[in-house]
Amino acid sequence: MASERFLKLDKEKQERILTAAREEFSSVPFDEVSINRIIRSAGISRGSFYTYFEDKEDLLGYICEEQDISMERSLREKLLAEDGNLWTALMLWTGEVLGYMERPAVRHFIGILSNIHLARRQEIQARSSAQKQLRDREQFEWFLQNVNPKTLDLRRPREELRVLYQTVLRLALIALASEAVKIQSREQILHELELQLNILRRGINIDMEGEGRKTI
Repeated sequence: MASERFLKLDKEKQERILTAAREEFSSVPFDEVSINRIIRSAGISRGSFYTYFEDKEDLLGYICEEQDISMERSLREKLLAEDGNLWTALMLWTGEVLGYMERPAVRHFIGILSNIHLARRQEIQARSSAQKQLRDREQFEWFLQNVNPKTLDLRRPREELRVLYQTVLRLALIALASEAVKIQSREQILHELELQLNILRRGINIDMEGEGRKTI
């Protein structure tokens, strides 16, 4: 992860480096990412870069963690606004993100999702941050405390609920990444995500009287 030296830089210089990195990671596949292009765009020396980050994987891990924290915060806000309905909150959140594609932060977020395979992203984060697992556990605990039990059968085994939570988040991220490759229209992407979430919702709530027949 980022070194203490990077974290002590003034915010303007930090953001200049991170903006250059986000632009690079969102523009090309990971194997084609060039540290030279990043440092040229950021206006720093190669030597300085290596005092801030070990390599491009280390830098990507920091950026992904930064994105995850932002995503978790906005999802929490959406879940609370929708009275704990995970399914509705996730659909609305995904639609809103897709609607903000003109914003650089969103464009970078979706571009990185598209260029960096989710499995590789998770592998890099696992190596880069010992705090990620703790943060993931805390996020899951918060979810269990705030999800509406009328919309999700919380009597299910805890492991099932954990896997479900990870799965629906992964589906939303895949939907966002689909926007970058432009194979489907935005409407098709959201329709397919809604179908996937409805299948999962009916499956997990099969024992809840009447709930298995409702749609999102």
